[in-house]
Amino acid sequence: MRNYPKRILFYSDAGEFGGHEIMALKAFEYLAACDDLSMHFMYYQGNTRLKQHLERIKDEAGNIEIYPSRHVSGRLQNIRTLLSPLKMREIAALFRAVAPDIVVAVQGSIQGSSLGLLASKKCGYYTVSYIPTAQKSAITSRGVITPIIKDAVNKFYYRQPDRFSPEI
Repeated sequence: MRNYPKRILFYSDAGEFGGHEIMALKAFEYLAACDDLSMHFMYYQGNTRLKQHLERIKDEAGNIEIYPSRHVSGRLQNIRTLLSPLKMREIAALFRAVAPDIVVAVQGSIQGSSLGLLASKKCGYYTVSYIPTAQKSAITSRGVITPIIKDAVNKFYYRQPDRFSPEI
């Protein structure tokens, strides 16, 4: 008999509501329909559209907890995360309070939700990166040096999740 996760924590620090959040919500809502799962979602408190959708899902299912957070991804987040050990510790403490079997980092790109990704690994939780966009920084960055630095840092992040998945 397989031992399936019972407590699942989704983490998103996206400042805006877009396609990655929509897809993550669909997965979250699907899993929330399973009564034997305890579903949790930590999100950036300024993402009001995400909050509205989470509250609607919570009203329809009794096995959901949602947690607003003050942390939001921004420019150069892949580097900012490495320079934010206090934020990472704070998020890790919140994760430990939930004690999930699995953490799903909702990522539009590998730098989005990287604080949660590293916090989850720091805690030793099985971690899934949900829908990352894997592309070289030269596509989205200007100059020559900046993309090279970003790609070097991003290689570290790509090694962190236990799994990458468009499906949970």
